[in-house]
Amino acid sequence: MKNVALYPFNKISQGLIRFRDLLAFNITSVIDFSIHIGEDVGEVIYGEPIGVTVEDDIDKAFNEVDTLILNDGGAPIHHFADIYSKYNLQERWKEVLKKANDLGIKIVSTHEITNPELSRWIKDNNIVLHTFTKTREQVLEYIENTKSKESTTESTKIGIYGTRSCIGKFTAQMYLLRALKERGRKASALITEPTADLFQQYDVDPIRFLEILPDPIKYNQYTKALATNCINNGDEYIIKASQQGLAYNGKDNIYGNLIRLSNMIEYDPDVILLIVGFDDDDAIKDCLELIRIYCEGKKPLAFLLPDKIEVGYGQYEEKTIEDIQERKMQLIKKFNVPMVEPIACIEKVLDVIS
Repeated sequence: MKNVALYPFNKISQGLIRFRDLLAFNITSVIDFSIHIGEDVGEVIYGEPIGVTVEDDIDKAFNEVDTLILNDGGAPIHHFADIYSKYNLQERWKEVLKKANDLGIKIVSTHEITNPELSRWIKDNNIVLHTFTKTREQVLEYIENTKSKESTTESTKIGIYGTRSCIGKFTAQMYLLRALKERGRKASALITEPTADLFQQYDVDPIRFLEILPDPIKYNQYTKALATNCINNGDEYIIKASQQGLAYNGKDNIYGNLIRLSNMIEYDPDVILLIVGFDDDDAIKDCLELIRIYCEGKKPLAFLLPDKIEVGYGQYEEKTIEDIQERKMQLIKKFNVPMVEPIACIEKVLDVIS
């Protein structure tokens, strides 16, 4: 895997592009059929061009590419169903896979394909997808092999949590990992996004894990086993970012919230960072209370603010410096938190941690 194309230009692909300096391959093209076609991906993500545009021409996008990284399972999540229907994205997904397969391009999928119809289509067309999913036996063996191991050194475990989903937890995690590496510190990330293996980090994607071993206790044991091995490998810092919001919002599956809460207890972070939004004071209160109760009286070292909020598929509301500064003052006054910083300025928080 040397020169890759990404499909589609969604949140997962944008994370790979934003932190492409931490990857061992080049991103040479990005394919999408619904948003930002013809635009430079760097301009879209952080306002600076990188020379890679969003292409809807598959042949052009696959020029000199050896690998396709597929960041979409082919079937719409319920709240994106309209987008899929409007742009006929399921058929376009098939076109991308068929063309890559015909050209001999390796297809790496960050998702298992769970839709039965699409699974049959893949089999009927002799398409091979490479995934990062471990077997049930591999997971159980890893947990068992680590049970007898005790931590031989000390490490700082950092936990990143949020008041809601799509608010910047993964972004904060990777900014922190990058900053620590730039300072010459040994650090590893336990990543709940499906791209951990692409960054050569540790995969703790709960969706992937619970599909092969639907036991939250085992998921927590696996997370703890990974952290133990990171410590024994000499990592000075371990960074784990949770998925979705920590507190129950009345909409998400409460079972998922309980899994995230129990995982926080098992991970037992030494330092807690809370990603907050611009209109979520009630959720902040709930998160602070959960952290206090289940982390033995701990408080977040800092609140972190995103510079944009997802409001739809590929749509974001940009926050100005003035918006961020005003919210920062509100949070300091209302919650008496030691630090409030934009996610992009996480190095200021790192100065305190390290």
